[in-house]
Amino acid sequence: MWVSRLKYKELKVFLILFSMFFSITSVIITGSTVRDSVFLLNFDRTYLPLMYVLIAILVPFIIRLHRRISDGLDELKVANLMGLVFALSLVLFNYEVLDWLIPFFYIWMEIIIIFSVIQFWILAGRILNPRQAKRIFPLIISGGSLAVIASGYCIKPFTQKFGSDSLLFLTLIFLGLSILISQFLHQFVKKDLTLKSDQINSKSKQKPVFDNYLKSIAIMVICSAFVTKIIDYQFKIYAVNTFPDQNELVNFFGSYYMYTGAATLFMQAVFSPFVLTRYGILTGLIILPAAISIGSIGFAALGSLSAILFSKFSDQVFKFSIYNAVKEILWLPLPNEKRNFLKPSIDGTAKSVAEGLAGFLIFILIALGFVPESRIYILSIPVLLIAIYWIWNLFNINTGYVTEIIKSIENRQLNLDEVKFDFQEVNTLNTLEEALDSGNEFKQIFALDLISKMPLSPWHEKIVSLFEKGTYPVKREIIKLSQGNEDIISNELLVRELKNASVITPELITCCVRRNIPGVKSIIEAHLESSDSSILASAAIGYAKINSDKNKAKKIIDQILSSGDENQIAKLIKYAKNSANIFSTSEINSFLKSGTYEIQNESLKIIALDPKIDHLDHVINFLGDPMLKRNAERTLLSYPQLISQKKLIDKLASEDTSKTVVIGILKILHHFNKEIAIKTIISKMDDPDLAILGECSDALIKIYKSRQITDEEIRKIESLIQELSKRSYHLHYFSNEIANDYDGILINDHIKNDLKFLSRIIIKLGTLENSDVPLETYIRYVESRDPNMVPLVIELIDSTFSKENKKLVIPLIDPEANPVKNAKDIYGSDILSSETMLLSWLKSPHKWKTNISLQYIIQKNNFSLLKDLKNEASIENHIDFDFFSISEKKHISKYFFNLKNIQKGNSKMYSVLEKTIQLKSVNLFKNIPGNVLSKIAQLTSEIQCYKNYKIFQEGDFGDSMFIILSGKISITNEGQSIAMLEKGQCIGEMSLLDQQPRSAGAIAMEDSVLLKIDQESFYELMASKPEIMREIMKILTQRVRDINKKFTESRQSSG
Repeated sequence: MWVSRLKYKELKVFLILFSMFFSITSVIITGSTVRDSVFLLNFDRTYLPLMYVLIAILVPFIIRLHRRISDGLDELKVANLMGLVFALSLVLFNYEVLDWLIPFFYIWMEIIIIFSVIQFWILAGRILNPRQAKRIFPLIISGGSLAVIASGYCIKPFTQKFGSDSLLFLTLIFLGLSILISQFLHQFVKKDLTLKSDQINSKSKQKPVFDNYLKSIAIMVICSAFVTKIIDYQFKIYAVNTFPDQNELVNFFGSYYMYTGAATLFMQAVFSPFVLTRYGILTGLIILPAAISIGSIGFAALGSLSAILFSKFSDQVFKFSIYNAVKEILWLPLPNEKRNFLKPSIDGTAKSVAEGLAGFLIFILIALGFVPESRIYILSIPVLLIAIYWIWNLFNINTGYVTEIIKSIENRQLNLDEVKFDFQEVNTLNTLEEALDSGNEFKQIFALDLISKMPLSPWHEKIVSLFEKGTYPVKREIIKLSQGNEDIISNELLVRELKNASVITPELITCCVRRNIPGVKSIIEAHLESSDSSILASAAIGYAKINSDKNKAKKIIDQILSSGDENQIAKLIKYAKNSANIFSTSEINSFLKSGTYEIQNESLKIIALDPKIDHLDHVINFLGDPMLKRNAERTLLSYPQLISQKKLIDKLASEDTSKTVVIGILKILHHFNKEIAIKTIISKMDDPDLAILGECSDALIKIYKSRQITDEEIRKIESLIQELSKRSYHLHYFSNEIANDYDGILINDHIKNDLKFLSRIIIKLGTLENSDVPLETYIRYVESRDPNMVPLVIELIDSTFSKENKKLVIPLIDPEANPVKNAKDIYGSDILSSETMLLSWLKSPHKWKTNISLQYIIQKNNFSLLKDLKNEASIENHIDFDFFSISEKKHISKYFFNLKNIQKGNSKMYSVLEKTIQLKSVNLFKNIPGNVLSKIAQLTSEIQCYKNYKIFQEGDFGDSMFIILSGKISITNEGQSIAMLEKGQCIGEMSLLDQQPRSAGAIAMEDSVLLKIDQESFYELMASKPEIMREIMKILTQRVRDINKKFTESRQSSG
């Protein structure tokens, strides 16, 4: 049953929304029936077209008015208030409708309909996240179709019993029912926390180009809207002329709505998918104007109600089924930005203008006597002409759609999930076929990737032709595509290709072995003599698998393993991943322990196919290695969940588990039992390491995207927020006490970094109930301290955090607040002093905190703090001698080390901590946290340059950069000095990054000391520390922006 598509917790909200939309649709059907019958029978019908014009003019203003009314208010309260206003107005109209009020009633009923529909979908959007909406919206829409049928069916018996004058009461009943049902939504409605486009980016973006394809879509929408209004007018006039009695007219409208509702539901469920799949988009588009053309010809010729009823029925049924479905498909190949910008203009503004123009044209023709009411069938002539133009335009749309699909293929923009249905469509299939025939290797491989998601039988001939004539990369892709499918690439064709050695022979051997093709043994055996390492490895594995006598293959395998050639061993393991028992458990473990990354990754793929407990520890440990973690995650998920999750939790609880592995485990926990994962993650949030806490918050976000948070979990999260807020206040107070102290540069830098981490974590934890919140955007606002944007974050906190936590968190975020004062007010004497904070950092498991706090204590000669910590092993294990100067080491030795330990440290001129402080003064590194920057400091070497020493010359290969610690350096170009650099500035950074020859020379103008950073070591560090790369990219990007700004200003001033 369709309800089975819903999750249990979604069922309640679905039933409420379904019932509410059913009621609103019933309001629309019954209200429209009353509106049309009252106007047509009791007012001058000549003015009906003017109603179309007025409604078309009012629609944009109604939408704007709704935005103004609801801006900043509770949407549900607005909906209820407007519902009560609408209900009261209908009661007054039902009591007495004076003749002059009838046009107002007609327009007012349309406003009620528009407001009700807009308000409902806004509420539904507040309640459901995008993933839920994809499942539930189609089911809600089906409720609307059922309401059309049911309300249309009820009109006749209702009017027979109570009279058509009482039909508005039925509308009131349904309106009241929708208001009553909406009361059950209070617990589900979330405050709108999404950002408006002008909040996200106040600068105007370049408008997308309104190209021919979009013009064709706009023409289609305009033609449809224009024609619809003329047909609607013809239909209503002939209906009232045929049924002059109000009861009969109302009954006719009710029957019409019932039958069109049933037909639309059938078209949506059965006919539309069949037509689009079998005949394609063009046919789907042509059906509506073709049916309208036939109806218009019939009406022009016969002038009967049955003829215009055919046009109206076709317009209603085909438009709300196949036409709307295809119209949405037409937008899919376009980039999101283009689609989001132009779709509202075409579907909204252009449509309203067309409807208004149609109404104005009808009024002019009727009022001025060009077309008498008795001959309104003449209006079918412009309908027919427009329909013919509409059909002609559809061929342009079809051509444009194919072109856009091709662009999407070339740019790899197609989202398979988003356009899944579209890949069954004829034009798309033809486009993919053209891509396969294009001769462009890139297009062919991408098209093969797309059709791999579809049944392959229809592509048999095309794939075979490509396999015989295509390039080797294309052939390799086809082998992967058809490995288990003999009907696509036959065994005979594979064997024929296998006889001749080529770059795809290894893949051919694997495929033939997998299919167990008779007669390939001798061919594979011949390849055992190959000098190509890939063919040899693949042949050895394949031969061992299909031959009962494995000695010959085993000998080659052993030779490769004992050769020590890591590249060839990796290839051997790669081709063995589909062959069970080629390697023993101990052999695989040896690969995992001592292999290269390539060997380890290929070994993980083998384990994923046959997961054994003996390998599990290795797999989990690899979660902490950035070069292995992707395959480690996939492999771990192949294990039985209970076994792997228990092992993961044990690893998290162990003190011996490294930080990187802990983070790797937290990244994957959301794949396992949610309840166990949540308990484990929350228990881990007492860890002092903020990187781990940050990963815990990210893990919870992933889990709560697919699972509702419980009240007990909310209480635990709120308690965590309070603890983290307190931690933040302690840091603010600590920072304030050493704010102007030069010796505290690195401590203040780390406090700043910790506060940034804590803000991120607190915001993430506080918004766990609201999965649609654009967290990263809000966090950027906090970190930017932008006075225009931070209020948005404060609003988020105010609307999502508990009352108690708001008071704690907002002063930490608000740039106008004084967190130091707040710390005193909130915690009083419980606030930690700087000495207490120093001691806590000294004892921290975070090595960087231990070392910088120890250095600060030494710089301040505050040795009394160290007396009680003498020879404490937990601190000794975290102290890195290289971080300190010789004088500092001597002080340390008195409390923690004996004299001989000092000698193990190096005797460089500058300590690592001193170098780190110097690096912080360089623009390129100033935003990199000190603990990360210390890694760069450890790579540096000190260079002493005497006066006139040439550090490098123009044109030299750039393999290093330099930071000036003392002295002056002249930058020269063609023998001329072009700049003079001093302490704290860097030289040669561009050559270090772009590997180009030096664009200038550098000469020491006096005795100078430089720090040198070599390119190779720097690149290795950036690979392991992506935050370094991110910060450097920000600096370089800003430089480019500054240059562009200066260039623009220069051009403007010269212009």
